[in-house]
Amino acid sequence: MSDSETDTQNLTYEGGFQAVIERMQARQKPLSFAAGETLPPLDADLETLKTELVYKLDPKDIPRAKDQSGHTRKALELNEEFIGLPELCKLHGLLIAHLRKSDQPDHTMALFTRIWAEHADFMFEHLDPRWLVSAITTFGDHGNTEVQRRVGQSMTLLFGAMKLYESERLYSGLGPKSEFKLKRLVHSKLPLNMDRYALVSGGLDINMLGRLWVDAADDPVIAPLAHHLLNLLNADPGTVFRRFKTLRGRKLRQRAQKEASGDPDPEPAVVVARAKTLTWGTVSTIKASAAQIKPSIEHHLSLGAAQMDIFLGAPLPDSDLAQLSYQNVRLIQCDSAYWTATGKPLMEKHQQHQAFNATHAYRNTQVDWLAHIDVDEFLHGGDDLKLTLAAAPDTIDALIIPPAEEIAQTAASDTLLFRRTYFDAGVEKSKIDQL
Repeated sequence: MSDSETDTQNLTYEGGFQAVIERMQARQKPLSFAAGETLPPLDADLETLKTELVYKLDPKDIPRAKDQSGHTRKALELNEEFIGLPELCKLHGLLIAHLRKSDQPDHTMALFTRIWAEHADFMFEHLDPRWLVSAITTFGDHGNTEVQRRVGQSMTLLFGAMKLYESERLYSGLGPKSEFKLKRLVHSKLPLNMDRYALVSGGLDINMLGRLWVDAADDPVIAPLAHHLLNLLNADPGTVFRRFKTLRGRKLRQRAQKEASGDPDPEPAVVVARAKTLTWGTVSTIKASAAQIKPSIEHHLSLGAAQMDIFLGAPLPDSDLAQLSYQNVRLIQCDSAYWTATGKPLMEKHQQHQAFNATHAYRNTQVDWLAHIDVDEFLHGGDDLKLTLAAAPDTIDALIIPPAEEIAQTAASDTLLFRRTYFDAGVEKSKIDQL
């Protein structure tokens, strides 16, 4: 296989950017007009369109589908969306639809620009924000001035990137207004080897948004629209900018608490407050029967585990899986299909399976703390466990759970005995050797 073939297979967009451009251009075929059909003239009475409302069409007034031009189909589609709103809103949407295509009547952009030059406040009052985003994009594609095109293109990239990453973020299980946890930070380079945004001292957002505001101020037509959109962005509680603000405030408060106490450990009241919302879970890779797994699940759920990921090294039949069906428990069959889907060859050592599965669970969990345990290990502590986790300094990425191993005894014994490590018992190791 040649290097070029390998590179092509590793691309996100197969065929490279030539294929991307072809797909983009395929969506830009101009909207057709029927005989005698056209857009309103450049000097159309826009004041009248502000007072006339869009009404629902009678089916008998709608041409048959095979007789509809592209312009008619788009007008009918917009008619349904703008029922009850001024006709000017519908015309604005129709102009955008034509301007997204590779060709349109000569005066289309001039009429669109006239709407924004003369009736910006009216459009703010009646248009949904997504139509305002479409308007700024139209200025980026067809603006009459260099400032209109530059600001329009820059804000198009901003809102397009937001739509992509916010859409992917929905798969995390968190809504736009829910920020991630500080403790979940993964220390990794970003794509193209970029450094991550500095939470407390970073100025990327300020420089980016501030430059857009200042840039737009140089053009009287696009300035009201650009500034209105940036103000909407500033007021929206569900943006990455607001989430970073919340995380930044949380980080600064934690620093202030540490400095005030002179102790790396948080104050007791802070620990109790953290513990109320703190969540924890477990991950295990095991080879065991359903009867052996069931006690572990029930024990940890009773302690308050918010999530349990159990990777079954020895896959179980459906009848056994049904016995282990609990809320907040995910059972993953580690069969040949599972390992094929991961893209990893089947590893020889059980410890390698554990490490891989634990890493996968950690990257996909929404709990604050994740414990890696075996099927015969049972956490103890209840509320004390959450307090212990909440008291951990922010500089701590992981905690070690000290084990207490059961001691083998005769069948006649009626008391269970457990052995802690010499470290936990506060005994020097040399004493253990002497014993």
